[in-house]
Amino acid sequence: MNTEVKESSDERALWAPVQNLGRGMRGVGRNVWLASLGALDTVDERSRGLFSDLVGRGEQFEKRERPILGARVNRMNARVEAMRHRMEQDVESTLGRTLQRFGVPDRSSVHQLIDRVEQLTREVEGLKTQSPS
Repeated sequence: MNTEVKESSDERALWAPVQNLGRGMRGVGRNVWLASLGALDTVDERSRGLFSDLVGRGEQFEKRERPILGARVNRMNARVEAMRHRMEQDVESTLGRTLQRFGVPDRSSVHQLIDRVEQLTREVEGLKTQSPS
């Protein structure tokens, strides 16, 4: 029996460093966990500050550059409008030539015909009032 007690105290003596190492590792693990949480909190705090800083800088940039950007946008709008106008003219010209090839009268010819029909209508109305019924 005496040997069993000796073996158990020997076992305890052998396991003591392992248990101490385990406690130390738990402490290290806990510290790593806490450091991770601290890093996360720091990143969160700094990112909020960075976001606010970027918004402020964006507002300053917008105020400073708005006149320049506005002038550029106005120039681009003028160029787009000129291109649109030129395209309309090209399409109208091409369409007019195509319709002319098919014998379709252009706008001015139609207006001349309308004017002529109105003139003839007035003349016929005038002749109706002159003739005895």
